[in-house]
Amino acid sequence: AANVCRMNDNWLYLISQSGNPPAMEWLRDQFPNVNIEAVAFYGGQISALDRAVGRVLAALKEHQIEDETLVIFTSDNGGWSGATDNRPLRAGKGFLYEGGIRVPLLVRWPGVTTAKTESSQPVISMDLTATILDATGRNSAAGQLDGVSLRPALQQKELNQRSLYFHYPHFAFHKDNQPGAAIRSGQYKLIHRFADQSVELFDLEIDEQESTNIAEQQPDTAMRLKNELIQWLELTDAALPTSI
Repeated sequence: AANVCRMNDNWLYLISQSGNPPAMEWLRDQFPNVNIEAVAFYGGQISALDRAVGRVLAALKEHQIEDETLVIFTSDNGGWSGATDNRPLRAGKGFLYEGGIRVPLLVRWPGVTTAKTESSQPVISMDLTATILDATGRNSAAGQLDGVSLRPALQQKELNQRSLYFHYPHFAFHKDNQPGAAIRSGQYKLIHRFADQSVELFDLEIDEQESTNIAEQQPDTAMRLKNELIQWLELTDAALPTSI
């Protein structure tokens, strides 16, 4: 899928629209495990999105407000496995593995961010509300929010350590997906399955691919994180699946 996506997106989109049989058959032969039509359509969407973002940035420059505008580009949970390639991350949209959680996050904040810098600190979408309030001078309300302003991280400073929570209480997108919740605390991430109460524990610092479940090797860490996750579910009155 990655190789197909690296082809010219417009060309793929035109093939999908024209239904050119020889071209489509050739692509299917080259990539037998890929949904070529989905990739072609997805490629067209990427091209359209790229042009739309360019128009927004051009408008900011045209109206001479680019130096006083916070621009945030992000996505919803995970890349769709039918058309994207999330490797080296595991799985995709609908799963609680990193391939189903991580998303692009690009921020341009004049006077705060420096071009071409990166941060590996884990953040979550609720932080964007606090960040926007901070940018508008309304950070006094941040204490009432679930997220925190990302200003320190965008300035290459450390955020205060905290746990991040993810809740996916239903089946979606793939038959192997199981309802559950997850917690990220420092280098560790725990996934808790509701059906059988099982857990998976990963050390993302050395196992970004989540290939080795270390719950049995580190039972104390697994139990601590599971208890913290359950407390969060109860505190937020999170909806849980029930038997029919």
